[in-house]
Amino acid sequence: MKRIVLTIMFAAFAFAANAQFVIGGQIGFNTNGGDNWYSNTAGNTPTDYHQPSNVHTNFTIAPKFGYNLNEQMHVGVVLGFTSRVTKDYEDFLTFYRTNKDFQGWYKYTTNSFFFAPYFRYTFLTFNRLSCFAEAQIALMYAPQTKTHYYNTRVAGIIDKHDTIIPDNTTTTTFAITVVPGVNYRFSNHFSADLYIDLLGIAYTSSTVHYKNTVAGVTTESKGSRSDFRCVASFNAESLADHLNLFRLGFNYHF
Repeated sequence: MKRIVLTIMFAAFAFAANAQFVIGGQIGFNTNGGDNWYSNTAGNTPTDYHQPSNVHTNFTIAPKFGYNLNEQMHVGVVLGFTSRVTKDYEDFLTFYRTNKDFQGWYKYTTNSFFFAPYFRYTFLTFNRLSCFAEAQIALMYAPQTKTHYYNTRVAGIIDKHDTIIPDNTTTTTFAITVVPGVNYRFSNHFSADLYIDLLGIAYTSSTVHYKNTVAGVTTESKGSRSDFRCVASFNAESLADHLNLFRLGFNYHF
């Protein structure tokens, strides 16, 4: 029995070595937001107030599993998870302007899951550097998991509470994209991909379904939207404003 198991293991390792399997993926995190301080003068009375900006935080993890058919063609699949948290102060800006002791916000948390098979064709190779075009078909499901109303104080009086507001909004997205990229091979086993989303073609179709019941009354709505875009932008100003449209991933080759 041990001999059979060892034989199967050696055969599997040999097949993997010859088959050129690839494991890789991407991990991303970004956050933006800040505070604004204003000083107004009405007559001889100056008024200073603090107005925070909305804060957006995104986290993405997307492991990839691929297989090299030959030196030019590669197929695989990406499995991904994205979490987006938005801290929204918009409904409270009047209070911020008139009362420095007020602090409160809405917080929206949305988790997305996606499945995306892809096909890559490498059309140019120069030593360790190669250029490719990658076509991807993606299906994403995004339930809006939680909405919080959070308040810590009003007019200096501590009134801390965190209220969860039910929200059954779900978004389903189907997308087809073709984008170029470059791959750099550090060694026989390690390489890095740089995707350039500033170039490419994309078709996206999204359906948003909202259903909620409050005090026995059910509200339901459904809407859809489709977009097609063909992007080709090279100017320096565009590159500076769209650095987030460059994606970096790392791969391990068996």
